[in-house]
Amino acid sequence: MLKYRATEKDLRDWFTQQGWDGKSGRFEELKLIAIERPGWVQVFQFCGTIFDENNQKHNLCGYCRDDERSQKFDVVYGESFTDLHTNFAEWTSGLVTKSRCNKHPVQIALIILFVVCLSLLMIWLAIISLATT
Repeated sequence: MLKYRATEKDLRDWFTQQGWDGKSGRFEELKLIAIERPGWVQVFQFCGTIFDENNQKHNLCGYCRDDERSQKFDVVYGESFTDLHTNFAEWTSGLVTKSRCNKHPVQIALIILFVVCLSLLMIWLAIISLATT
């Protein structure tokens, strides 16, 4: 698994600047989800726990956007990702994103047809081998 140590450090520093205890943060998830060619702008998704100034633990998740050209590092976070869809859409517009590929119903039908044909072929071969012995 890839580690994004520089981004994790930037994220910790950002939380520290915002009044959180950035050094205490534990990020269980930090993954690259979008990139602008040739790679100057990167958007990461994160989830983790961090302590506030009153030493209370918070479970946070969010996105961070790192623009290496302008040395700009932006973060948006919340208790869940449901509140952050607008930011995600805005930050990843025009970037290369990794999206889950859903199969079209025709593709699913063709895969099922292939499996059925292959099964029938195996049964036919088994019957022929039994008949010849």
